[in-house]
Amino acid sequence: MIPRSAVSIGLHLGVWSRPLRWAPERACEDPLTAILRARSLTLGARAGVGVENGDFWAGMTQAVVRCYLHAAALDGRPIRHVLRWTANPADAEPVRILRSTTAAAEGWAEELEEQTLADARQRGSVWAGVRRAFDCLADPRVLDACSPPPADAFDPEAFVRDNGTLYLLGSTGAQLPVAPLVSAIVEDLVEHGRRIAAHSPGGRLDPPLLLVLDEAANIAPLPTLPSLLADGGGVGIPTVAVFQSLAQARARWGDTATDAMWDAATIKVVLGGMANVRDVEEISRLFGEHDEEVVSRSRDGGSATISTNVRRCPSLAPQQLRAVPFGEAVILPRSAPPVRVRLARAGNQDVMSHHGPLHERVFDATEHVPQERFSS
Repeated sequence: MIPRSAVSIGLHLGVWSRPLRWAPERACEDPLTAILRARSLTLGARAGVGVENGDFWAGMTQAVVRCYLHAAALDGRPIRHVLRWTANPADAEPVRILRSTTAAAEGWAEELEEQTLADARQRGSVWAGVRRAFDCLADPRVLDACSPPPADAFDPEAFVRDNGTLYLLGSTGAQLPVAPLVSAIVEDLVEHGRRIAAHSPGGRLDPPLLLVLDEAANIAPLPTLPSLLADGGGVGIPTVAVFQSLAQARARWGDTATDAMWDAATIKVVLGGMANVRDVEEISRLFGEHDEEVVSRSRDGGSATISTNVRRCPSLAPQQLRAVPFGEAVILPRSAPPVRVRLARAGNQDVMSHHGPLHERVFDATEHVPQERFSS
């Protein structure tokens, strides 16, 4: 039987008998894990966004957060203890841990100490970002879920090896506050998936680890999403990322990274209702053009003349793309002609039945749906 786990960390759905409990400092005695975890928490909280020299301040914030997580993991301190450090930049305990522990990353104690001894203005700005990175733990219920005893703590490596299923669910109001935490959990799973894949036949997970990230920009803004879409499929970690619009992705990852994600996606599914003129026009151009005959009639004296001309027209004009009706979508495969399809409802039990191979269920969902191909 495939083990299943569900998490409602701080989202208070109250419907799961086995909520996931995960410690943010888990495995951060490994410097690389501490670096990745700090990046997820910091960038997920958008530290440095909207301020002058934002990248600089975000980098300083990440440095302090990774040092805190590294020190806590090395000394067996829970995340509650880390929160006490964040409230008092002058607390010398994490520096002492990093300096006195032989397994600590070289130079991290000095780096953290340098930040604590900076002038008051710089220190205040950096620690404002540090506290923001841990704001996802402000709710006592979230903090409790992230402070498990060792026996109850989520083990991502065992989870991946056992082919588990994890559901990250929550109400709309709780999504943004815990987004950094959700990002850190997913990144933890991905990193363990990559490590297991590296020692697997062919260098990929079998069966694959599928990530379905709905509202990715709000709920799971993974810092590594651009690279994950580019190479995740090659190691057995296929990823489905869903955005309200490309503009939403640009606001989170920036123009360059969003363009890279768009190019890396092997299948692009576009729904109607897009209002960004730039995006609608660029997507429309991907459908190419087709020849359209234009018949002209004219009369000269008593004789009529009929002429036929050929003009090039968009196969799917921007206004047609914007007006794709609810329940339909346009699919752009990487190396095949675009196709317009009618979508099956997710609640359709015949389609969503877990009996039979996945490819058969997908075929059942579309076999009776007329499909309109666009020629180029």
